[in-house]
Amino acid sequence: EAEQSMIGKLKQMCGFAYTSKMQRMFTDTGLSRETSEKFIEKCNNSNNALGCNFNVMVLGANSWPSLGSSMPISLPFTLSTCVSEFSKYYSEIHQGRKLTWIFTHSKGEVVASCFSKRYAFSAMTPQMAILLLFNDCSEMDGKAMLEGLQIKKEHAVPQVASLVKAELLQVKEGDVANLDETTKIALNLKFTNKKMK
Repeated sequence: EAEQSMIGKLKQMCGFAYTSKMQRMFTDTGLSRETSEKFIEKCNNSNNALGCNFNVMVLGANSWPSLGSSMPISLPFTLSTCVSEFSKYYSEIHQGRKLTWIFTHSKGEVVASCFSKRYAFSAMTPQMAILLLFNDCSEMDGKAMLEGLQIKKEHAVPQVASLVKAELLQVKEGDVANLDETTKIALNLKFTNKKMK
């Protein structure tokens, strides 16, 4: 309500043209919240549980130009199921509209129990996808990682580098900047952090 009041006051002072995008942004967030809630309700009622908490923000590209472009990535099953189920639901209720998933603006929580104690990490979707690859192995080469996620090297390098910097992953051989078959990346099973839950 406070946001709507502020937009109304700005509209009076500056005119409709000045506030039209802001009004659409505000409307987008409200409709998005409603759509996400209905999707979760539908999944719960149809015994089609997603297996994780999932929330979506559907935003109009014309109102939100700063979102940028999509990063092509093949998500692991846990994440791809949620994305495909929501895409199917959205296309049923909004025929003709195209969804573009912008994973660089999405985040989630990964719970890891492979360390000396259990940790919950907040990570961007590409980082979650990388971490989920290590559910099946504790070490892999850069080429296998790129192929497993079907992601371009220039998109993967900063994501992997941030996980190495956070000491969740470690470089056993090679260099993260190369991220090829000579680069060996391993899960840092000795990871500890007193500040994290």
